[in-house]
Amino acid sequence: PWMKLVDIFYISLTKPETEEERKLREEAEKIKRKLANTEAANQARQIRENTKKMKVMKKYMFGKYAMRVPILKQDRYLDVPLPESSATPYKEKEFTLAELAMQEAGYNRTRVPGQTLEGDMIPTIPASDDFTQAPIGKATANPEKLAKDAPGASSLAGTDSTAVAGAKIGAVVVVAVAVSYVGTPVLVDFLSQMFHSLKNSG
Repeated sequence: PWMKLVDIFYISLTKPETEEERKLREEAEKIKRKLANTEAANQARQIRENTKKMKVMKKYMFGKYAMRVPILKQDRYLDVPLPESSATPYKEKEFTLAELAMQEAGYNRTRVPGQTLEGDMIPTIPASDDFTQAPIGKATANPEKLAKDAPGASSLAGTDSTAVAGAKIGAVVVVAVAVSYVGTPVLVDFLSQMFHSLKNSG
């Protein structure tokens, strides 16, 4: 039944398309499809050229022997656990604040650059000098790894992120505005009634 309403209030009010309008519409759609196909072909050509350039640059920088590193585990021999095998949960060592901060800052850590290249004209190996994992304004990124009796563990355990802190401040502001909007008229009425009662009694 709702399709009849569509016919009455929409289909019947639309103006029928003339032959000239139909040709113009089809020509515009044809031009739009041609532009989309041209753009897709240009993007595919650019991707193909960049891929070939990266392959040649890696061959020039790292040698002609290259292989694809598998993402999934592809061992030749599968390890099947024996019935007498056992496992225990892994419990990470608890750190002090200084030890955890030094570990997350990359102290005594040497990073070997990989073969990932960046750049359009002349691809280069990206520099990775910043090992720090802790965000700006926080002593450590993982305060839960601190020992319970470590100095500063209790203060860092309850720290909030910027989004959580902003949400809390916003909630406080909303509550304050609501209380002011609702409570101020009630308080004014109460004080005025009390003032009138004191004036009449006096």
